[in-house]
Amino acid sequence: MYGLVVLLHVLGAFSFVAAHGVSMFAAFRLRGERDRTRQATLLELSQIGVGVSYVGLLILLAAGILAGFMGDHWGRGWIWASLGTLVAVAI
Repeated sequence: MYGLVVLLHVLGAFSFVAAHGVSMFAAFRLRGERDRTRQATLLELSQIGVGVSYVGLLILLAAGILAGFMGDHWGRGWIWASLGTLVAVAI
C-alpha cells in the first residue's frame, strides 16, 4: 500500500509539472497571436492546464502527507524541508 501511495505522489508531481508546462506554453504563444479564435483556444488550453496543475498539486500534497505518516517520516528533516519549500514557493 505504501508503494502505491508513493507512486501516486510521483504521478501527482509529474502531472503538476506537465500541466504547468502546458499553461506556460499557451501563455508564451498567446503573446504573438493576433487571431481572436486562436487566442480564445490558447486561453482555454491554459485554463485547462491550470486546472490539471492544481489537481496534480493536490494529489502530490495529499499522497506525500499520507506517505509521510505511513512511512513514519515526520521525524526526518527532509520532509519538513520539502513542505517548507512548498509553502515558500506558494507564497
